[in-house]
Amino acid sequence: MRITCDHCGAVFYTETNVVCPACGSPYADDAEMKDAARYEQQKRDYDLESEKEKLEEQRRRNELFKEEIEERRSRNEQTQKTRAFANGMNKGCTFLLFAAGIVFVIGLIVSFILAFTGGNGTSRDWPEDDEESVEVTTEIPMREVEGEFGEELDAGRYTFKIDKIEKTDAYPWDATVGHTCVLIHALFTNNTDGYLDADLAANVVADGIAQHSFYLPSGYKDFSSYVPKGLTTEGWYKFEIPDDAEVIEFRYGDYVVCRFTWDDVE
Repeated sequence: MRITCDHCGAVFYTETNVVCPACGSPYADDAEMKDAARYEQQKRDYDLESEKEKLEEQRRRNELFKEEIEERRSRNEQTQKTRAFANGMNKGCTFLLFAAGIVFVIGLIVSFILAFTGGNGTSRDWPEDDEESVEVTTEIPMREVEGEFGEELDAGRYTFKIDKIEKTDAYPWDATVGHTCVLIHALFTNNTDGYLDADLAANVVADGIAQHSFYLPSGYKDFSSYVPKGLTTEGWYKFEIPDDAEVIEFRYGDYVVCRFTWDDVE
């Protein structure tokens, strides 16, 4: 280090001289030496502080890294638990759906059996004797027949008769403007030696136009599905008819046409 002597002003290097070579004065208390010593101390202090800050920064980074690792581990555990729960739920739902499907199929089978046995092993409309056939006989030929209100119309295998027609309302709906709702009571007699289906298609045709039918009100029944041999059953129909209709026909099945007028309506 090159310094200037405070006593004589000579310039020399401290590396090669212990005292001033010009005047022999020591330079331990030299101002430049003190400044240099202070600078060195400040530099060491600064370096030490910088090192401390670096260590602290590294410590904080290590802490953040540990926290991130812990957070990832926690998320992985939660994900595994969620997947395990979802898998358990899927298995449970699959089992429940499978069980529900089996119950549904069994219910359909039971309902089908009850529908044909009336709930007690025998048909509501069919005979209880297993030896008696329920097949419809074809020995009696069918024939088309037309007639008037109150007449017995013999179509071969069965006889059909309308014996009562009465006015009613269209509840719970309203009748078409210019129309009146009527209830038609009919009798069906089985002429065969087997069972016949009496629940055939029925229509009212007024002046060549088919009319609208309605659901029967409470207390009025329609025809039974099957009628035993030689017996008669009864049933009702509900239609609306134009008030100015001149030719009114009740068509039952494919063979019976029964005509009536407003004078026949009660």
